[in-house]
Amino acid sequence: MMFGVVAALKEEIEPLVEAMNHVQASKWGKRPIYEGVIGNCQVVAVAGGVGKVKAAASTQHLIDEFAPEAIICCGVAGALNPKLEIGDIVIAERALQHDFDLGGPDLLKKLRKRWVKADRVLVDLAVEAGKDLGFEHRIRLGRVLTGDQAIVTQERRQWLWDNFRGDCVEMEGAAVAQVCQLNDTPFLIVRAISDSAAEGTVTEFKRSLKETAADAGQLVVGLLERVVAG
Repeated sequence: MMFGVVAALKEEIEPLVEAMNHVQASKWGKRPIYEGVIGNCQVVAVAGGVGKVKAAASTQHLIDEFAPEAIICCGVAGALNPKLEIGDIVIAERALQHDFDLGGPDLLKKLRKRWVKADRVLVDLAVEAGKDLGFEHRIRLGRVLTGDQAIVTQERRQWLWDNFRGDCVEMEGAAVAQVCQLNDTPFLIVRAISDSAAEGTVTEFKRSLKETAADAGQLVVGLLERVVAG
């Protein structure tokens, strides 16, 4: 099988590149792309940059150029669910763009109908991979919110939690999900919690990025190694 992996930062795809056999590096514009083999899977990974536009463009590029049978978005995120701590891992069952604003008095009601569901087979494989790695006590099946804004205040964090019950927030996943939906391509989002999405977030993010990104990448590698050939 061929899998595409989309992330924002180089730190988020480095664990996959390190796990690849027969690695070939190239460029798509200024963005690095790595092709290789993990387990029985051909894998192409791109660090496409931060934000929904770059994530959507990266996803469509992988679909057009490499025709992957599935896309995985991985990396780090800020916690919205008060039960989550730095180092926990969210395997998304669905994703939503929280800042997609159609206006009008029923805006929140409209937004809540726009959740995009992840592929169930990939979700289950990710859970099993997490168990193999000893991550089961840190894994949460949940919801990812995506928007083109950094969430750095408790007020905004609480608003997102109260209105959407998203477990974590980041800036790419739901864009990847929507492009995959438009192309009828299965997808999965894996996010390790790097910060609290409130005051102090930047410091937390910088301190934990390498370790939390490595955990998310390790889980994706474990998933790929579980895929059966043919």
